[in-house]
Amino acid sequence: MWSTKTKIFGMPLLSAGFFARGFIAVGFSGVGVITIAQFGVGIISITQFGLGIFCVAQFALGFFTLAQGGIGAILAVGQGALGFAAIGFDSGAGFFVVHDPKSIWDGIQILYFTIREDPVFFILWSSFWISSFLFFFLQSDKF
Repeated sequence: MWSTKTKIFGMPLLSAGFFARGFIAVGFSGVGVITIAQFGVGIISITQFGLGIFCVAQFALGFFTLAQGGIGAILAVGQGALGFAAIGFDSGAGFFVVHDPKSIWDGIQILYFTIREDPVFFILWSSFWISSFLFFFLQSDKF
């Protein structure tokens, strides 16, 4: 594994290799704030199999996912999307669902107008997940 000497938040600025760990992690598997890898975990994750807040992947799990098969706690966009708000091109499931839009942008617009009519459930659901994540993240050293 190669990594830079420059550190951000105690992590190397850039790390590359088989198991990359750094602010920007590039490799076969990686953990970082921004992760580009085959298997990765990160705030922004661009992977084949990914876990993170914002995921662009073939198979993803996160808050906001753009994936062929994705599970998003708040929003999932993809061929098979499962999320509270889902935009599915072949199939999608969730509380708010848009099936087979012409494009991702059209799906986002349709979803926005659907949620705008009654945003209470979406706001409550999103605030619950974000506050739960922040609580567990900030208290992780105590668990």
